[in-house]
Amino acid sequence: MKQTQPWSGSLFPVLVLLVLALLTFGLERAVRPDKKAVRVGQDKTPDSIVDNVVIWHFNSSGVIEHRIDGSRLLGYRGRDNSELQQPTVTYYEGVDNPSLNLRSDTSFLRKGKTEVYLSGHVKLLRPAAEGIPEMTMTTKEMLVYPAEKRALTTSKVDLKRGVSWIKGEGMEIDQNKGTLQLKSKVSGVIYTTPQP
Repeated sequence: MKQTQPWSGSLFPVLVLLVLALLTFGLERAVRPDKKAVRVGQDKTPDSIVDNVVIWHFNSSGVIEHRIDGSRLLGYRGRDNSELQQPTVTYYEGVDNPSLNLRSDTSFLRKGKTEVYLSGHVKLLRPAAEGIPEMTMTTKEMLVYPAEKRALTTSKVDLKRGVSWIKGEGMEIDQNKGTLQLKSKVSGVIYTTPQP
């Protein structure tokens, strides 16, 4: 007569339940994938691509205030921003009079295009005007508020105006007030024209 262990009869139903539980869990994962894994995949692949982008902004009288250009706009699902490659932000004083030009390698249009984050070789150019030499500014990143005509950075800044130059760390530009403020570590040489 064959002897059986007292626990061997109860082990089989437990193993069957365990296998069923694992199969159910695996089937659940296959039907409903991990939301984090889906999100990561969406971040890498844009949902929309637009080449040669131009965004115009006019005031209430229909006069152009600024324009945002870029070689390519990449839109991603579930994000509140879009990536704009090789962006240029141009401010105007009058219809055909660009007064300020900002460029960079990449930018992100955020918060319904009210914020533009520029990164990589950021360059500002203010063309020469009557009696005022051309001004250039370079930095590695900048946050721009086009409608407010403001820009700021916490990075190092190099400014040149004619033969004068200034370096600093951190800067804020307010085109409405006509001000440019360097925040810290400021040094430079400013040449003035003798007044008659």
